[in-house]
Amino acid sequence: MHEAALALSLLSIVLKEAETVGANRVLSITVQAGEYAAINEYALTFAWEIAAKGTAAAGAQLLLQAYPGSRDLIIESMEVQK
Repeated sequence: MHEAALALSLLSIVLKEAETVGANRVLSITVQAGEYAAINEYALTFAWEIAAKGTAAAGAQLLLQAYPGSRDLIIESMEVQK
């Protein structure tokens, strides 16, 4: 289940970016997931919710969008509260 490792990596990136822009809360992130990345949406969302507990991203919605012809995972955007 590589989704747990992906969730932790996403969380690390998101928290660093939130700190950089002076945000104290992450509301949502939108991620493009390549169709060949073999990512289980349910497992990634579940892992994200657990990883984010107790952080500025707690309760943040993880939105996944399919990205055709790729194995990449790209953070497209994130909504924060300052």
